[in-house]
Amino acid sequence: MNQTTQQKQQQYLQKFIHNYNQRTKKSKQITQQSRPFFADHKASIIFTVPFKEICYPIAGDRSVGSKIWDIDGNEYLDFSMGYGVNLFGHNPPFIKQAIEEQLDRGIHLGLGSEIACEVAQMICELTNMERVALSNTGTEAVMTAIRLARTATNRHKIALFSGSYHGHFDGTLVKAKTVDGIRQNLPLAKIVTKLDRLGQIAPVFCLFFSTKILIKGDLSPSTSRLQPLLAESLSSFV
Repeated sequence: MNQTTQQKQQQYLQKFIHNYNQRTKKSKQITQQSRPFFADHKASIIFTVPFKEICYPIAGDRSVGSKIWDIDGNEYLDFSMGYGVNLFGHNPPFIKQAIEEQLDRGIHLGLGSEIACEVAQMICELTNMERVALSNTGTEAVMTAIRLARTATNRHKIALFSGSYHGHFDGTLVKAKTVDGIRQNLPLAKIVTKLDRLGQIAPVFCLFFSTKILIKGDLSPSTSRLQPLLAESLSSFV
């Protein structure tokens, strides 16, 4: 890359950052004002030095259907569907009505729920799973799945793909890196995780998307027992 190309890239980046800051002034202002007391992990996840001035989350104001508006009045199409939970779009009338009806009856945490039982039964019928456990977050669900798999199989190593997201607990915060031709499983950040003698996360096997592997054990559909290897969508990449 010659010097002229680098200068053009830098000029374009500076112009883009300026325009972005102008369109999202209030979002940036909120981030700056709240930084002393609000430990928002979103800003740190996306932080890189060249993009420092645009490393702040967009603050939302309202949402309807497939669209979101931020506090600066900008309109967005939500392709991520609220990270997957808004299958019917934002603020659908029938869900809004159900929430309002439940609010009238109260939010009684700590007790059992008739609705939860009904939802679990419907998920079992839809997926052919034997039983269902409900979690508050995907992190909790993955932690429970790993714990169950390790208990049932007496195996401790799990497989995941580098760059994929499996929650924010130490057991899955790992990345694959090749050092001197050797693939290593390294912590994604400075975390409190038990490492092996090589400084790698011992019970996690982190794969590149191009990795070809041999899967041992029965991965055929079965509801009679847990499968011997916990992996997500491995069959799509082998």
